[in-house]
Amino acid sequence: MRALNYYLQRATALTAATLTAWLLTTTTGLSGPQDKAFYWGVRHLSPGVSLDSDYHNLPHAGHDYSAAHQYNVDTYNALYNNGYLMGLMLHNDTAPITGTKDNMALDTVMGYVQRLDYVFADFELGSHETNKAEILEMVDQVRNSANVNCRDAFIGNYQWFPGNSDLAYQWPSGTDRTTQSNDYLSSGMDVAMPACYPYEYFEVHANSGIWGANISPNKRSALFWAPLERYSTAKRALPAGHQLIPWIGGFVPWTGYDAPEPTRTDCRGLLQHMRLRGADGYYGLISWNSNYIDEDDYMRDVIDAWRDLEEIFAADGVKSVINLSTDKTGGLEWSGIRNINKIMILVSNLGNSDAQATYPDKWNLPASSAIVTAGQHQIFNYTITNLLDNGDFNSDSAGWYLLTGKATLETTGGIDDSGCLKLQGGNYSMLGTYDLHVEPNALMNISYYAKGESGARFKMNYYYYDAAGQGLGYSSAQVDIVPSATYQQYENTFTIPNNPDIVFIRPILYNSYGDTDPNDIIWVDDMVIKFGSPNLLVNNDFNAGSDNWYLLSGKATWENTAGLSGSGCLKLQGGQYSVLGIQDVAATANAQMKVSYYAKGESGAELQINYYYYDAAGQSLGYATAQYYTPIAGTYRQYEAVFTIPDNPAIVAIRPILYNRYGATDPNDIIWVDNISISTN
Repeated sequence: MRALNYYLQRATALTAATLTAWLLTTTTGLSGPQDKAFYWGVRHLSPGVSLDSDYHNLPHAGHDYSAAHQYNVDTYNALYNNGYLMGLMLHNDTAPITGTKDNMALDTVMGYVQRLDYVFADFELGSHETNKAEILEMVDQVRNSANVNCRDAFIGNYQWFPGNSDLAYQWPSGTDRTTQSNDYLSSGMDVAMPACYPYEYFEVHANSGIWGANISPNKRSALFWAPLERYSTAKRALPAGHQLIPWIGGFVPWTGYDAPEPTRTDCRGLLQHMRLRGADGYYGLISWNSNYIDEDDYMRDVIDAWRDLEEIFAADGVKSVINLSTDKTGGLEWSGIRNINKIMILVSNLGNSDAQATYPDKWNLPASSAIVTAGQHQIFNYTITNLLDNGDFNSDSAGWYLLTGKATLETTGGIDDSGCLKLQGGNYSMLGTYDLHVEPNALMNISYYAKGESGARFKMNYYYYDAAGQGLGYSSAQVDIVPSATYQQYENTFTIPNNPDIVFIRPILYNSYGDTDPNDIIWVDDMVIKFGSPNLLVNNDFNAGSDNWYLLSGKATWENTAGLSGSGCLKLQGGQYSVLGIQDVAATANAQMKVSYYAKGESGAELQINYYYYDAAGQSLGYATAQYYTPIAGTYRQYEAVFTIPDNPAIVAIRPILYNRYGATDPNDIIWVDNISISTN
């Protein structure tokens, strides 16, 4: 928000002559690390120590130096001024009740710090009840702090997390943790912090004398499975609104055991599995792993592993975890994330033979992954192109139930003169019988081609169901049109009800007025239903005036009633660079994105959309075209174009540029633009 306010303030002072230069040099936002990554040794600043470029420095106030020591004060000032997260770590000796070194450390820091985003603790005071008392006092101090900018800090303690059973525990007799889980849930903390280290003693999970037939295929697999299972236990039971920040490390040796140190690829893979299972960040301890040169080598390797998955996490959208189960006896672990219509899956085969992961039957995923060689980790990427089976109606009636006399499948007559759907008659002409797996509150996108006769109206609803196939209700897919006489593409979005039991939907298509006139026929073809991509633009409907847009004087104006629905819109008149976005749209190299908008024009005016692209420091790297000049019709129509971000790994954001290409030559060449969106495709 500070960055956005800065842009808006700067924009008011710009002239047309300086506008392009300004866009090329302004920053895109704060400079601190974007990941919630913390490390045990990355603490306060002192002479010769500066802010870490990858991790958020976290003072151990009162433990290393007194809580009000200038080193700590300077650290918080630097964190605040450079856009880093701000927090602290409490130890046994700074615990708020029994701390022997400074039990007022937390209170002292909150007395002078600008804000706190996180309060972490490593209370290991000998008994669960003692730790619990310290945690409750810590939470009380934060939530009731005199510093209102600290009250909402996320709070977590080492090895406190939800989940009634910890199957990763080394002995079968110690797996029940119902009390610990209940105490976490009632503590007021909201960060789960399981210890997900590859402890050497986890080798017992490969010992049949201890675990019987429920054993890992080898010690390497045991040290990989156990931390992942502990993490997954916490994630399965994590309440909404809580964060999950596991403790990680390269290896924890233990006297009396003889397990191999995890390889570098195992250390990387383990953290990547956690991220693909929804980790919000991580807290690194000490590696104790000779496969790394030193501590810094481990720190940088795991942050690189975390960021190697950025492709699936960079785009805005709900990141849906696909799998939280583990495979102890097989040694084959797989984790995945769906971000809108992109899916990334990591398969790690720590078993003794080549194997492939079995996928769930949804989202048109293949039945299984490719074969992964024993001992290897492999990432697979998939794209959801259509949740419908037979959406082009070229496979007869597969996936659909046609109501007799109301719907027929035509073998010709479609958009490409192949199969299509012909709807004639009243409500519920056709029902889908194929389950479209969705998620509660998911934004969905539907597109299709349609044409009609005699003013027939095309509508679509859908039923929604739970995992057992029990119907829970129905809702509108927001399809309600009178198709033109020739094929035209239509597109809209709808949102699944926010019912946690919803697992899949089935669409219902109908010709609303066919009963009254047998000539009221609608033809439909190439229907696609998939997850919708959220619009990355703010004030995209221009109903908040020109907020987040810079209108070039004499070239663009805001109008409050000429829009698509009689509300706000942009009026473009004049030459190049009529309107420039002063908002950052997240983007990554080679990402495919889509721009969509409604427009109408006069005198053959043509609209072109370009964009500048920027690195993390806000430095412009160049510009490219999203849509070449396009003639605009005289009445509002929807236009869209797909474009690909240049192949430059430094790109993190873009800013759009709209202009009326020929407006400069004829003052009557006017274009009105409304409801513009930029999304990942």
